[in-house]
Amino acid sequence: MTFHELLFVLFASSLVLWLGGAITGQLMLARSRVLHDVTFAARLIPMVRWLITTIYIPAATTAFASGLLLAYRNGVSFTTPWLLFLIVVFVVTVIIGSVYSLPEYQRLTKVLNERGPQDKDLQRRLTVAAWLNRAELCLVVLGLIGMTLNLM
Repeated sequence: MTFHELLFVLFASSLVLWLGGAITGQLMLARSRVLHDVTFAARLIPMVRWLITTIYIPAATTAFASGLLLAYRNGVSFTTPWLLFLIVVFVVTVIIGSVYSLPEYQRLTKVLNERGPQDKDLQRRLTVAAWLNRAELCLVVLGLIGMTLNLM
């Protein structure tokens, strides 16, 4: 296996882990809402917090770093619009995750433990956090579609 192939495998596998996990988490949360199962939705909070720190952040960082290295090795300028868009999206998701998502899921875990899964404020804040995470996910997917179309 060449270094280029190794980079591509690293990029693709970390991307699948990151995005696949994020999509699965959003589907589970959406399903719990459709079923009006607030207990299940609330139980997802500590799991999402754990996934963010243990899986999503390392996988996203690996995908970003290996993707940049692949682009560099392929002679793609970092000022190319689709690559610049992906860089900006990554920085925005890191900022949102650091400033809002991770701290909010930590606060939601505390509210869950103190007030229980039926708490209206907990449910409202969980809905806001979920929609923000979905918007981030859409930005990343749009950027990856743009990258794929430009590399074909």
